[in-house]
Amino acid sequence: MSCSAACDPGTKGGIAVLAEDGTVLMARAFYPKMPAIELKAWIEEALAHKPAGFFLEKVGHKRGDGSRGSFTFGGAYRLVEGILLGQGVVPKYVPPAFWQARLECLSGGNKAITHRRAKFLFGNQIKVTRDIADALLIAEYGRRSLLA
Repeated sequence: MSCSAACDPGTKGGIAVLAEDGTVLMARAFYPKMPAIELKAWIEEALAHKPAGFFLEKVGHKRGDGSRGSFTFGGAYRLVEGILLGQGVVPKYVPPAFWQARLECLSGGNKAITHRRAKFLFGNQIKVTRDIADALLIAEYGRRSLLA
């Protein structure tokens, strides 16, 4: 059975793994000042499921983030990417507009929209928080892409 893994990088993001049938195998929310060693352990846990693809949201600087916020976000993004590459996994980069359009939840930056969609799709399996919602949806995008 193949599965898909995904990461929504940043302090308000998370990591998720979905089975081929859409069952949630893993969903974890990142938290501020999370140690890199814990992030590495979570990514290794996700990779232990042997995903057919690891999808990473392709994002960059957002206007209004400020230099400190951009620096923190960029550091977390590159850390996730580096851990994956160090494990021999080349992530599949997915811009937000792609996965949101495919899952009919174009948010324009409003996390409430993607949160609602994730609750609709996965709320019967787990408690969906705003922090894991996007990771779950990116993993769902990946799952559907792998099945196509």
